[in-house]
Amino acid sequence: MDSLEETSNSIIYFLKELSFSPHTKDLVFEERNLKAHKALFLPFFHAIAEAFPSIKEEPKKIAGAAVYLGAMAVYELDPVLDLQLKAEKSNQHITTSISLLQQAQLLLSRIFTPDSMFWDDYFRRWRLHFHELELSKVNKKTQIQWTREDYYHLLTHKYALIFTPLDICYHLTLTDRNTYTLLENTLKDFIIGYNIPNEISGFQQDGELNIANYSWCKLVPRLKEMGLQAEDYSLPELHKLLYLSGTAEEMYQESLQAFERCLKTIKKLNLGLLENLIKARKEKIRKESEMSSDYIKGIMGS
Repeated sequence: MDSLEETSNSIIYFLKELSFSPHTKDLVFEERNLKAHKALFLPFFHAIAEAFPSIKEEPKKIAGAAVYLGAMAVYELDPVLDLQLKAEKSNQHITTSISLLQQAQLLLSRIFTPDSMFWDDYFRRWRLHFHELELSKVNKKTQIQWTREDYYHLLTHKYALIFTPLDICYHLTLTDRNTYTLLENTLKDFIIGYNIPNEISGFQQDGELNIANYSWCKLVPRLKEMGLQAEDYSLPELHKLLYLSGTAEEMYQESLQAFERCLKTIKKLNLGLLENLIKARKEKIRKESEMSSDYIKGIMGS
């Protein structure tokens, strides 16, 4: 079994053989992006594919590159869809996202014929992803009424495309639906663990953009226990209270517990690469949790 680093490097080597526009090429091979994804989306397909040993090496390389490019396309497009970017900055992001997506689809067409059932799943995932835009829009009243169940439902849309590597593996083998279901459940926990820290750090910005944020589900009842009302505070004040009330730490623990469930679910499959990927992400979140105590000290000292 190759390491996350070795697997990532093999994908990078494959990507360097492809043709990109100058701007897209700069983005794909930007050192900051490569470093960030060597423990995530560069080896992600290979980590899932370990459960499907009949997949040959060439399709694995092609699919691995397609998954990374697809992830980059989503990263480029999401700030535009969330209205985080002004109109004049949006065009470049949209153009780059389309370029990345076209390249990803071109690669996938090398391993799936136009009439393959895979494409039904592929475009269904994209429809779910775009539906997240409708589900995540809230106002101050509906934000406060948000529930954990609403949040978990939203995640299945927001991260619908993270299930595409699993779809690829299944349609390349057309076997072992039990393994598919087990990994599907693993990914459902993975996206919980992956996204919760983003909810903490993005609380204020999401509030300003009227985007649903899980922190409300935890913070509002905690404030009520303290005799406080969320409506009486500004977003910057509420973000501080998220930490001072212990809510942020509780959410970090929920994230870590989700990763623990992932590891427990896949233990019997002996998927070393996927285990290492999950452990790396878990360790990153653990460190973020520890750093939050320093942030709290800073707030209390100011």
